[in-house]
Amino acid sequence: MGRKSEDEFFKQIMSKSRLELPSSNFEDEVMMEIKEYEQSKVKISGDIKASWLFFLAGTFCGVILSIVLPQVKLPLFGISPENISLIFYSIFSLFVLFGLEALLANSKSIKAFTKFTS
Repeated sequence: MGRKSEDEFFKQIMSKSRLELPSSNFEDEVMMEIKEYEQSKVKISGDIKASWLFFLAGTFCGVILSIVLPQVKLPLFGISPENISLIFYSIFSLFVLFGLEALLANSKSIKAFTKFTS
């Protein structure tokens, strides 16, 4: 007799603790969001790899241009070739430094984010 009343008591308690879901397809929506999140992590990883590839390609082209530029002896807009080279070196150096800093920061944050969420 005591066992039956305990079972009834637990059934009654469990029926009161039932959670109401926000919508009828709540589980499907959550699973879809998880799937989209996983796909976005893969896309972001691919984007970072492409960014590194294009950064290195641009840096390589800039180095080649910095080697070829001093050999050009024609003034441009009345500016001497030496000054053109100096201006190019300054701008190229800034682009490389700022680009490298941004890529390193983004790569670290993406690694930390994926490690944290995995």
